[in-house]
Amino acid sequence: MAVRGGRIAALGASAGEVRRAAPAGSEVLAFPDGFVRPGFWDTHLHIARTGAAALRGPLLYEARSVAEIVERLAEFAGRHPELPAVVARAGCLDGRVLAEGRLPETADLDRAESRRPVVIADVNKTIANGAALAAAGLAPGGGPLRFEAGRALHDRFVPRGLPGAYAESFAAGTRLLASRGVTCAVDGGARVAAIEDVRRLDAEGRLGCRAILAPATSWDGDLEDFQASRHEFGEELGPLSRVGPAKLFYDLFVMHRSAAMYRPYPGEPGNRGRYKVEPEGLRLRLGLARERGFPVAVHVTGDRGAAEAAALIEEEGFGAPGPLFGRSFLIHAYFPPPGLVEKVRDLGLGVAAQPVFLRHWAEGLEDLLGPERAADFNPLDEYLAAGVAVAAGSDAPICDPEPLAGVHAMVARRSLSGRVWGARHALSRAQALDLYSGSAARLFAWSGFPGGLEVGAPADLTVLDRDLETCADDEIPGARVLATYVAGRETYRAKP
Repeated sequence: MAVRGGRIAALGASAGEVRRAAPAGSEVLAFPDGFVRPGFWDTHLHIARTGAAALRGPLLYEARSVAEIVERLAEFAGRHPELPAVVARAGCLDGRVLAEGRLPETADLDRAESRRPVVIADVNKTIANGAALAAAGLAPGGGPLRFEAGRALHDRFVPRGLPGAYAESFAAGTRLLASRGVTCAVDGGARVAAIEDVRRLDAEGRLGCRAILAPATSWDGDLEDFQASRHEFGEELGPLSRVGPAKLFYDLFVMHRSAAMYRPYPGEPGNRGRYKVEPEGLRLRLGLARERGFPVAVHVTGDRGAAEAAALIEEEGFGAPGPLFGRSFLIHAYFPPPGLVEKVRDLGLGVAAQPVFLRHWAEGLEDLLGPERAADFNPLDEYLAAGVAVAAGSDAPICDPEPLAGVHAMVARRSLSGRVWGARHALSRAQALDLYSGSAARLFAWSGFPGGLEVGAPADLTVLDRDLETCADDEIPGARVLATYVAGRETYRAKP
């Protein structure tokens, strides 16, 4: 491959063929054992929060033992004596995945660091050492605190906002993504002030990957900010950043038993979930987005929530042919009820899915929903068979921002415990890889950001240490990113 001016100038079957087409004196980069592929996309995550997570503590998404967790916490604490607390992130820690057959406890975290707070946060619980419990005004305890019980810990040590540190956290998030081979990421819910921070980062050349920012409309103050802002859909903030669709929240979270479901949660006959934004609130936000020319990205997690949101999207005119048709999408949509997949297709909606959730959540999903619904989680094969545009992402820091883990989850349908869940929903290797590249770029075609390697296209590419098309399924998560390039600029290079 030859790159000139940030774009692919030539592709050939051999190095000699390409070198003959390159100008004299061109710089030559060689990866003798490397395999080049289109850069990965992550079509839904929270970039600044992911960067902040990496700055505050180790990322424990793939941890396989309590001993490993303690070792990594201690090592991070030793390298960062300046931090007032160490806050680690995990996907959904489960004793059935860890070698000891149990979750970490306060005493384990005290062994890693006892002089200052240490907290592990995942999607539905927190685990703290004695210093963190004392700082949050909680009584000494041994085990994990589920989300509501651990709210004081979570709010103190894992704040949603990043006042005064947003730009640095965002830049750190893009660097982390580059180390995972990601060349384009879609930030799911950016405040207006954050958009201006990203504009500055892009102008300064500090983004490790391309960024599409979806303005938030569903948390405190977000809607008012969106209404008052002058940003436009598709606005070019800089060479690597764009303003994307409006982000809308509808129901809540399956791992908190608050996703809007048709059937109640096992053991809770009165619980069928609840809303972040009530139906009329969603209708209001859809109308405002339409009036301003914004397509929408709507968070839906339960089957009832997805069906209701799709109906409201249709009523508000997003499914009619026009400038918004084919540019809106559902985020998550894990459990499509009968008829929804076809409705999503007919409305021209896409789906931004998080396949890595199966790898980290499956055992917990079975506890929360029962084995049948856990096995049918994320049936991406059904969306693809119907012709729905599907793209992959991670929702980091909720789960691991690692495309290779997501590819493996789609191909093998295997969680970290080794169990297979809903094998009939497995995708082919080509389908799974496309969801992180070409299919993602097609869903965001308006951005002009690439999802493939062809002459004339921006040189967004990832170099790996193995061929993902031919290696064994279980070798996929262990593949190593050797380098990442965005518009021909090296944004990551692995250490020897």
